[in-house]
Amino acid sequence: PNKIASNIPKRNHIKRLYRESIRLNLDKFPKGHNFIFYCNGSSQGKTYEEINADILKFLQNYPFTLS
Repeated sequence: PNKIASNIPKRNHIKRLYRESIRLNLDKFPKGHNFIFYCNGSSQGKTYEEINADILKFLQNYPFTLS
């Protein structure tokens, strides 16, 4: 249990960074679409700027048109 409990603050921090980035870029997401972001181990240790850049890169490469 201690090993699992020690990862909880790190995981919550990553979720907060993703939520904030998505909240600030919500107007760039297409309407009528649902997105699920899966954060794997590579997200650990990233800064807000790096996560935000990843989300913006995803939005640029996603095959939809913004209208």
